[in-house]
Amino acid sequence: MNNSNPQQISSFLAGILAGASGILVGHPLDTLKVRYQVGRQIDEVSINRKYIRELYRGIIPPLLTSGAIQSINFSLYERFKRFYNKNLNINYLSSVFYAGTTSGALITIITTPIACVKLQQQISTRKGMIECSKQMYKEYGIKSFYRGYSTFFIMESFGRGVYLWTYESSKYQLTKLTNISDSNLIIK
Repeated sequence: MNNSNPQQISSFLAGILAGASGILVGHPLDTLKVRYQVGRQIDEVSINRKYIRELYRGIIPPLLTSGAIQSINFSLYERFKRFYNKNLNINYLSSVFYAGTTSGALITIITTPIACVKLQQQISTRKGMIECSKQMYKEYGIKSFYRGYSTFFIMESFGRGVYLWTYESSKYQLTKLTNISDSNLIIK
């Protein structure tokens, strides 16, 4: 992080912590969703150690990477937003949409393989992350890590652009309506 200031470092670390906490809470529910979607259920009905372990199967890839990926994604977003504002003759919300779309598109190169390994682990009952990755590579080569890439690309690029445009547009409109500025919303 060249030319980093304390606020950038704090934002990066906060992104890591927020990403990790979101994964810890959401992953068990995601595992249940994935298993139901593929027609599989977790065998144990009673809550015990094995049941909890099954719910958290596949958590390592997103847990190790989610915070850093979100930090990189938002860093790219901010840089592209500044670039588009400075170099294109477009309004602020258009630059938000383009920057979100661009950062989402770039980050899919990293997030698609992570999602593929996580998914394979969630539907398997015996493979760890490394064993699962080796098996995927052995069976289908590098392309096995990019299955569904085109759909994931659209979801992450266009979806991220719409998400950030909606966030910024809503924030602007609500600020106008309520006369509350960002500085009044900061917890001290």
